[in-house]
Amino acid sequence: MYVDLKNGIKKLKEGRKIAALKFCIKNNKKNTITPKLIEEMMCQDQEKLPLDEFEIENQQLLQTLLSEFGISNNKAIEILKTKDEFYIEDVLEAVKIQIKTGKIKDIPAFTVKAIEDDYRRKKTKTEIEQEKKQELKKQAQKEKVLLQKLEKEFNSQHKAKIDEVLNDLDSTKRKKLIREFEKDEIDSSNEILKNSYRKHGLDSHGNKALFRSYVAERLLPDEVNKFQIFAKKQGYEIVKRKNREYAFKK
Repeated sequence: MYVDLKNGIKKLKEGRKIAALKFCIKNNKKNTITPKLIEEMMCQDQEKLPLDEFEIENQQLLQTLLSEFGISNNKAIEILKTKDEFYIEDVLEAVKIQIKTGKIKDIPAFTVKAIEDDYRRKKTKTEIEQEKKQELKKQAQKEKVLLQKLEKEFNSQHKAKIDEVLNDLDSTKRKKLIREFEKDEIDSSNEILKNSYRKHGLDSHGNKALFRSYVAERLLPDEVNKFQIFAKKQGYEIVKRKNREYAFKK
């Protein structure tokens, strides 16, 4: 056991093995390193340090890059830090197809280049068209649901307005309105409707709905009576097709 003193370092050895180190630090008046310079040097050195793999959230994808594609730890971490995970997965699927051909000699290098240069499998024209159809189908379904919601809100408000108008009428005006309805709508209708009205009057749901529609057209303003105007106030442009169905204006 002995102590070797060289360049301010004491080495304590046991046989050939170093058992301990001791650094002897003395003040150097010629030292011109400032705290700012030390800080800059530390930043430069830290940039060279490997990234901490524990900061990577997707450890499963990291292990895939390491074990399945043979990429080095530092390079794999760098890729995960700089590339979108979904993008990486898409590229890896394309790389797997190339590997199966048996033509790839250096899998890690090929994989890295594939990620850097975007070797994702290009979609066929048929696939692109199919995706467009699916998107249009989804959009149509969303519009259908939204239209149903808007119509439900409109019908609820419309019904409340009709009830409000009818409740404001005294018995004389209400009877007059019913007589006008019978003359304008019932007398000019087919025999089935006439017989239904003679038998049930306004107690029938169908006759009552027809009467309420007549009241709305006669006594309610367009801004309350029209679904398209209601929808526009909600921020939607609605058109009525030839089949009498509503649709969003394209």
